[in-house]
Amino acid sequence: MTKIDEVILNYFKLIIPHEYDSLEVRFTTSKRIVFIIVHCNTAKKAHKFFGRKGRDLNILKQLEVDMSDMFPFDFYITCQFNV
Repeated sequence: MTKIDEVILNYFKLIIPHEYDSLEVRFTTSKRIVFIIVHCNTAKKAHKFFGRKGRDLNILKQLEVDMSDMFPFDFYITCQFNV
């Protein structure tokens, strides 16, 4: 894991409002786009990442926006439900 991976993961862990079981971070070869996969082992945990109120973005999309503002990368964040 590189230093930038650690910084991104630490920031994510700091601002994430819900439980999850693990995180996976991948960069594109150009290092401009970051893919984060949130792994959840229960449907209850995964469901919380997709909730939204009214016209607000869901939590994953809001995190993409917030993290893209914080770091010089574009972020794509998904949640994977592992059975």
